[in-house]
Amino acid sequence: MRPFLLPLLAFVVAVSACTFVPAAPATWTFDPDDIIGPGTTEFTVWVTEQDCAGGQSSADRIYGPDVQTSAVAVVVTFRVRPLSGYQRCQSNPATPISVRLPQPLGDRPLLDGGREPPQEPPPCAGRVACE
Repeated sequence: MRPFLLPLLAFVVAVSACTFVPAAPATWTFDPDDIIGPGTTEFTVWVTEQDCAGGQSSADRIYGPDVQTSAVAVVVTFRVRPLSGYQRCQSNPATPISVRLPQPLGDRPLLDGGREPPQEPPPCAGRVACE
């Protein structure tokens, strides 16, 4: 056997033993204290898990932001790793997350990629309404 094959085989076995844990889309809304305009490159959003989580915070289970830019829109997507086992379905608290854009927003809309299809997030009337 060639010397490089054994480490390669060990790597493949180790990777295949890992369990893939899916992450579900999460929705977000703007922080009411942020002012979004053409020069915006950084802002805060409030991310809310959509799966049942027994009202627990998703702060340590959020993936993202994934920022996709085009000439016509900027789509910001978050995903949340679900909790294992049975979870009661009640309101989940929102988690504030900072988003940094690779370039100023310009006149493009910011869209929530956690909604299908991606769309503008609903307005947030205040921190309590975001949570």
